[in-house]
Amino acid sequence: MTTTKTLTPDERFLAYYDKLRDELNKAYTYYEISKALREIKSTRRTEFSEAITFLSLTLNATLFSTVMSINRFIDSHRDSLHLDVFFKFIRNNMNLFSAKAYKKRLLDKGLDSEDCEHWVKLHTDITAEMVDQDKAKIESLPVHNLKVWRDKKLAHIERNLVTKNVNIMEVNPVTIQEIDKILITLHEILDRYRLAYDGVQWILGLPPAKPQIEYVMDAISHYRQSRKERK
Repeated sequence: MTTTKTLTPDERFLAYYDKLRDELNKAYTYYEISKALREIKSTRRTEFSEAITFLSLTLNATLFSTVMSINRFIDSHRDSLHLDVFFKFIRNNMNLFSAKAYKKRLLDKGLDSEDCEHWVKLHTDITAEMVDQDKAKIESLPVHNLKVWRDKKLAHIERNLVTKNVNIMEVNPVTIQEIDKILITLHEILDRYRLAYDGVQWILGLPPAKPQIEYVMDAISHYRQSRKERK
């Protein structure tokens, strides 16, 4: 007979956080790739045209992955990330995010008392009001059109979209600023709780995607030039 280990509140928080952070990092990375490809499509048309099918499909695929990841944060479907459960856990375990608990974790990491006191002075306890504010931020995010993209264009193609030649991304536009706001808001919320827990902070955009794509474009440019020289 096997027994299932019961996770401690600390282990549960870290498991929640890691799952949410991993999904957000994936969404942000895909989105950065999509934005970079969209820009390069305009600024480096010659190189883009060398692999237009592959790069266009990659652009669409990364945008698709971004939208699907964002929807996992805001949905309540079976495969969603259930942020409401995360917020409920935070409210029921406020002691995990107190200055006292924070200081103990710093000491357990080996920091000396003087350093601990310095960081504890900068610590902000999590309150029920903060959790309510974060829930309200999630509920106010501009996600309606993203849900439409997912439901009517990305997850499955509806018959009327095909027969009427409807471009759902024009009918229900989503701006770069809106997606940026969604991703940054999710990042800031996750950061708040992790910083209060043990001071760990994540920086979005590492490693940066655009320089890597520029490297690929440079390689294509070099290939084109060498091909000309061989003629």
